[in-house]
Amino acid sequence: MQSKNLKIFFYVPVNNSGARVIVYDIFNDLISAIKSLNLEWEVTISDELPTSKTDYLICFKNTPKKTFPGDPKLIMLICDQAEIFWDDLPGFDYIVATSSTKFAKLLSLKNKNIFYISESETTQSLSYGLDNLKNNPSSRPPNLLWHGGAYSMDALIKLKPILESFASRNDVCLNLISGSNPVMTYSWGNLKVTHMPWSIENLLNCAKNSRLGFIPARSSLRTSYLKPASRVRYLFSLGVPTIGDSSVPDVKEFMSHFNGPVANKKDEWLYSIESLWNNLELNKLAVDGWATVNKKYSSLLTANQWINLLLKLEANK
Repeated sequence: MQSKNLKIFFYVPVNNSGARVIVYDIFNDLISAIKSLNLEWEVTISDELPTSKTDYLICFKNTPKKTFPGDPKLIMLICDQAEIFWDDLPGFDYIVATSSTKFAKLLSLKNKNIFYISESETTQSLSYGLDNLKNNPSSRPPNLLWHGGAYSMDALIKLKPILESFASRNDVCLNLISGSNPVMTYSWGNLKVTHMPWSIENLLNCAKNSRLGFIPARSSLRTSYLKPASRVRYLFSLGVPTIGDSSVPDVKEFMSHFNGPVANKKDEWLYSIESLWNNLELNKLAVDGWATVNKKYSSLLTANQWINLLLKLEANK
């Protein structure tokens, strides 16, 4: 494959989970894929703007207010908070949306040069999950698993009554990973809750000891309809079968590949948890979900999507 030398600059002024998943987690795979294709491209990631010539300046959720050496093509890379950048979108040459196709369609109202590249799971997570699947989920301790930011807790709290009901009839504990406070234990009725701070280490440890995950979504349009299936996909990548929320189109799209379980109303969540809890179907569900992430949502695939996009933009100059 032949292509002129390109200088590609990812400007990432924030250090948060979005930046990690969307940019930093794919960087090594991107470099490897570029080398394997014998492309003479130079890729830089920095929290400071470039001071030398670059061909493509990819701005993660930021609108720089200056010109740059080499007059690069400007790309906005965005996963949420469209309202903050809404009036700035027409000023970019291209937009890359990552959270969902619905989100990309929304942004296209302001800039027609829109592309969608799905968020993905790392090859390291998938490797961990493949090893974890050697221990069937149905044979793991009777733990439910939920993870997410503090802003997502309200969706979990709304399910507290059905979780208490389930625990009154079943041997079950809840591993809850969120926030930054020290580990706490408390009870919801008969349900013992172990609340751990969010960290990759805690999530990996819990993935080994959890039979089933569940990820309800917040109820508003802004906080669910346009959101990605990333929290659900992450658990599947780690070998944890998981119930997703049917109100989120990206979750439904992901689950449709292997007939994965979804729920929305409280009685649907309760039914899904109860029907899977002591069911050997958990093992097939975990394998099929992991295989779908590996085939369609890996960071290596995302890296190649970036390469294909840049090749397309170059060809259309």
